[in-house]
Amino acid sequence: VNDRVRVDYEILNVEGDLPAELRVYDLSGRQLQTLLGDDNFASGHADFEWDGRDEAGRMLPPGLYVLQLLVRTDDANDREQRMVAIAY
Repeated sequence: VNDRVRVDYEILNVEGDLPAELRVYDLSGRQLQTLLGDDNFASGHADFEWDGRDEAGRMLPPGLYVLQLLVRTDDANDREQRMVAIAY
């Protein structure tokens, strides 16, 4: 049984440290959870883990959710989105 979603990512050619966060949305666009990176990071590998819970700590019902990785840079915000399914 997988009880966590792990999002791995690589950041390349970055000067200095950048803040990153992982946001979780339902299909209606409502933001359910925001996970902040442990620290600012520079180029290289990093990851987030999400346990399927919302901001209040409640388990979300089975369904499809959108995970959005947001990296804030000097010039703009870079975003990547993926769908994830929760099933019990």
